[in-house]
Amino acid sequence: MNLSAKTKTFGALLLGLVLFISCEELGTFGLGEDDIAPLEFLTTNVSTSGGIVLIDSIVSIGTGTMLTGERNTPYGLIKAKAHTAFYIDVNELFRPDEAAVLDSVKLNLKFNYIYQEGDENPEINLKAYEVLKDFPDTLYVTTSVLPVSNQLIAQNTLTVSSLDSIYSLNVDPAWGNEVFEAMVDENSLIFQSLEDFRRFFPGLAFQSDDPLNNIYGIETGDDIEIKFYISEPADDGSGLIENREVAFNGSFSPHFFNLDIDRAGTEYSNIQDPAIEYPVNNNLLVQSGAGIVTKVDISELAVFSEQEQNSIVNLVELSVGPIVPLDNGVEPPNSLYLYFTDDQNITIPDNGELRGIQQDGVPVLSSQFPVRLTYDESTMTYKNSITTYVQNYYNDFFRRDFIFLYPTDLNSSVNGFEVAPENINLKIFYSQLR
Repeated sequence: MNLSAKTKTFGALLLGLVLFISCEELGTFGLGEDDIAPLEFLTTNVSTSGGIVLIDSIVSIGTGTMLTGERNTPYGLIKAKAHTAFYIDVNELFRPDEAAVLDSVKLNLKFNYIYQEGDENPEINLKAYEVLKDFPDTLYVTTSVLPVSNQLIAQNTLTVSSLDSIYSLNVDPAWGNEVFEAMVDENSLIFQSLEDFRRFFPGLAFQSDDPLNNIYGIETGDDIEIKFYISEPADDGSGLIENREVAFNGSFSPHFFNLDIDRAGTEYSNIQDPAIEYPVNNNLLVQSGAGIVTKVDISELAVFSEQEQNSIVNLVELSVGPIVPLDNGVEPPNSLYLYFTDDQNITIPDNGELRGIQQDGVPVLSSQFPVRLTYDESTMTYKNSITTYVQNYYNDFFRRDFIFLYPTDLNSSVNGFEVAPENINLKIFYSQLR
C-alpha cells in the first residue's frame, strides 16, 4: 500500500472515531447498547535480533574529561592515560623580583568521574610524566598516543572523596626551580612566546603505575593548573613580605585520553576489528570508551507494516533490559541514543551530526534531536517511545532497519552493560476497524 492510500485510510479511521465519540455524547446513531465499537485496540511485539560492533576512533579531545587509571572489567582490562598541554600568556606573565623566594609548586586538579563510585574513599597514586615532543592541537581519539618521558614532574597518593574538591600533586622541586628561575630571568628563552614555553614543556601524561582497579576523569581547561607559590619583598619598600601566585593552566590547550584494552580471556576476546558485526555468544554488550555498541535489526517492522494494513499506530516503545546486574558501585550509561547504521556497520553522519531516530514529534529526517532511551534503576531497563519513527516507517515514508545502541557518554567514561538478546523489545500499540 502506498503513502497516499494509507493516508486516506488514516483519515477514514479518524473520521469513524469522531463519529463514534459523537454518537456516545449525543445519542444513538444506528448503534444499540449491544453493538460492538468500530475500533479494536491491539498490541504486538516485533521481534528483533542483534550483534556486537566495535566502533573505531572514539574522539577523546574536547570532552572536558581526561580518563586515567586501570580497571579489570568482565569485558576486558582497560588502561587509561590522560594527556594535556598548558597555556600561558607571556605578555601578562608576572615576573618575580630577584629577591623572590619560591615556597612551593603544586599541580592542582579536579576529578569529574569515578568508574566504581561504590568504593569507600577510593585511592589513586597519580603520577604526571612529561610528554617528550610537540603536542599539536589536532584531533585526538582513544587510540592516539604521544611519546612520554620517564621524567616524573608531579606525584601524590590521593584519597578521592568528592568530585567537587581540588586535589594537589607535589611537583618535582628541581623542575619547579628551573621554571621559577626562568620567570625571574627576563632573558630566558622559555617565556619569550607560547611556542617557546611549549617547546620547553610540551605537556603532561597522567597515569598510575600501581594496579588500582578504578578509572578517574580529570577535568580539563582552567580546572587543571601548575601553580607557583612565591614570597617577595613588598613594592613599597616597607620590608614586608608579599605572597604571590603564578599559574599555568589547561585552558586553550589540547588534551585527550588514550585507552589500551585487552579483552583476552573474556567472552568478548574475539572483538578486535572495527565495523564488523560479531555474533552473540550469550549476551549483547554496550561499553563506553571501548567503543563497543550493540547493533539491533528492526527489519521485522516491515512485516508488521504489510500484515497489519488499515491500522493506526498509536504508541511504540523500545525497551532494553533488564540488563545483567553490575558490580556494586558500578553504574551503566545513563541513556542510549538510537543511531542508524547499515550493512557496513558504521554510524551515518548528516551535516556533522549522526543520523538517528528522532524524538516524537520531530521530523524523522532531522538529526539534531535524537531520542534517548533513559535508564530506570528500579527496573534496570532503558526505555522510550519511538512512535513518530514507526508511524513514518509504517507509511513507507522513511525506513532504516539497523540501529546502534549508542551510549550518550561514549567518549567520556568506560561504563558498560550486558543484556540478553531476548530482553530487547519493540512493542506496538495499534488500532483497527472491526
